[in-house]
Amino acid sequence: MAKCSVAKKRKWMEEYIRFGFTLKKGSDGDERSQCIICNVLFCNANMKPSRLKEHFNKKHGGVKPGQDSESLKTKRVRFDSSGTLPKMGFVPTDNPLLLASYKVAYEIAKNKKPHTIAENLIKPCALEMAGIVLGKEAKQKLQQVPLSDNAISSRIPDMSDDILNQVITDIKSSPTKISMQLDESTDVAKCCQLLAMVRYVKDETVREDFLFCKPLLTTTTALDIFNLVKDFFFKHDLDLSLIGSICTDGAPAMLGNRSGFAALLKQELPTLKVTHCMIHREALASKRMPKSLKDVFDTCVRMVNNIRKHDTSHRIFQSFCAQIGNQHGILLYHTEVSSNLAASLESDEFVQSVAYIADVMHHLNELNMSLQGQQINVITACEKIQAFKLKLSLWSRRIENGNLANFPSLDEIANNSLLQNVKNEIISHLKMLVDSFDGYFSAVKTVKLVLGVASEEKIRQISLSNDTIRRRIAAMSTDVKELVVNEIQESPMFSFQVDASTDVTLCAQLLVFVRYIHCGDIKEELLFCSELEGTTRSVDVLEKMLPIFPMNCKTNFAIFEMIRQHEMLLMKCLKLFGILLPFATTYLCESGFSALVHIKTKARNRMMVEDDMRLALSITEPRIAKLAIQIQRQPPINYFQSFTINVFELYCSAICIVPEGGRGLY
Repeated sequence: MAKCSVAKKRKWMEEYIRFGFTLKKGSDGDERSQCIICNVLFCNANMKPSRLKEHFNKKHGGVKPGQDSESLKTKRVRFDSSGTLPKMGFVPTDNPLLLASYKVAYEIAKNKKPHTIAENLIKPCALEMAGIVLGKEAKQKLQQVPLSDNAISSRIPDMSDDILNQVITDIKSSPTKISMQLDESTDVAKCCQLLAMVRYVKDETVREDFLFCKPLLTTTTALDIFNLVKDFFFKHDLDLSLIGSICTDGAPAMLGNRSGFAALLKQELPTLKVTHCMIHREALASKRMPKSLKDVFDTCVRMVNNIRKHDTSHRIFQSFCAQIGNQHGILLYHTEVSSNLAASLESDEFVQSVAYIADVMHHLNELNMSLQGQQINVITACEKIQAFKLKLSLWSRRIENGNLANFPSLDEIANNSLLQNVKNEIISHLKMLVDSFDGYFSAVKTVKLVLGVASEEKIRQISLSNDTIRRRIAAMSTDVKELVVNEIQESPMFSFQVDASTDVTLCAQLLVFVRYIHCGDIKEELLFCSELEGTTRSVDVLEKMLPIFPMNCKTNFAIFEMIRQHEMLLMKCLKLFGILLPFATTYLCESGFSALVHIKTKARNRMMVEDDMRLALSITEPRIAKLAIQIQRQPPINYFQSFTINVFELYCSAICIVPEGGRGLY
């Protein structure tokens, strides 16, 4: 009778480490080999040098940097001491794979795409490209990148929290008070979202960044907005006194005189500066129009809506625009207005009025576009508004003289025969726009010293003679000059803008402006204007400036000489140490709501958008490498213990036994 053969038991040899394997003993005492690179476990029968070498060469590329004998010995020590999960195949994701997962999640949020696009589109396309271009091994490696919907959804909040922590840290370390712009809007799910952007100083530069986007779950009163902002500052250990100015729209909940958000915040911060969005004010100021032009405008609106509401008419209009070479073939509905309109086009007065309205609306749109964008401050916005008001006055004078150069469409239609009625209406409209802009953008708010009850006799008692005015101006100028010099001496830093110019009498005038810090705010003042006798050399300039400052002032000859000789350096200093001006517009909030439309759609109407909005709008980038390291440092034994406990409880619940301290299912 033949004897049964017994399988040969192979013994582990330390030289197998050069193939990337370590010893693993089974429950039956058999010695097995396990790859320390991919965790594959070989049975005792396959513990052959040829099989181990074949696996090492085919799966891991053989000997290469990082896989030599010494490196593999080091990895083996770390692998053997890593605990239970790695030996069972439950290993943490490699750092490059985590980094790739975070990078993809960041780009998805930055481009406002749904989270499922990674799993449904990006990864399949990447695998196909890797398999075709790089080969099967690269495709298998890329397959390990975690890009599931849950993975992307967990990465985005991590990066959002990291960005928020960076912004909060920067706000706390800002040398000046911050500026905020706030606005609220309703999303596709009829949920009111409050969006806040912030401007602060970091590394001597002014930064604008996303602060938060919070839902207003019930009412949208000023008190609700105030409490939400206050809670956010309290949660992140920020003091409300850090706010130096706010900018918002003209909604009553925001700018109400008694119970608006700005009024509530001013009760906490009496020195708070509040600005009404200049884009909103420009739109309001542009609405005024004489009745005759308003009738022409309403007729054009009815024409547009009549074409737009019928599909056939719209297609015919598009075809007509293509035939005449017009690049604009799509009409948009215009609200506020709901016949036979063709007869109007036969009137020369109507056509000329339409041409003028098209030209002036083009100019107003250009002004509106110039007020949009980042890093727009009050000074630049006011300069644009003031320049436009001067243009309106200039255009009015030119129209009176028959010059239509600023209205090309009208010039082409009129052909040197502008109707007098149209001319009068244009002049009236331009003057009306000047008055409207003066009302919404007054340079100085007039203080009414004498109220309406004052009589003419009381007004005559006010001394306004030439000598009196001259004395008052001289006294106030001296007082202001002394005040500015005293504040400059107390300022930790300041900078000058020096320029010399020639007046109408050909005398050289020296203008010196100063920018300095006072009581936490940065101020900009005219220091003096003085006549330069003789030459305009640096020495002459310094002779005018140095007597203003006492010997103990924080400046000296070298500073003035540097400023005078290096004008580019001066401009750089003005930029670095410039004033943190209040927001002039709510453009950042409006652009944020445009992003909200793309992020929160009908298909994703239940999502909380703040994390995605922060990644899409913030200029601060998340520290992805740091986040990946933090995830890898999490102890794996906790997951294994939780897994075994849940399995044990599930088994006990199946037989109606609840273990001591367990949860059970019944």
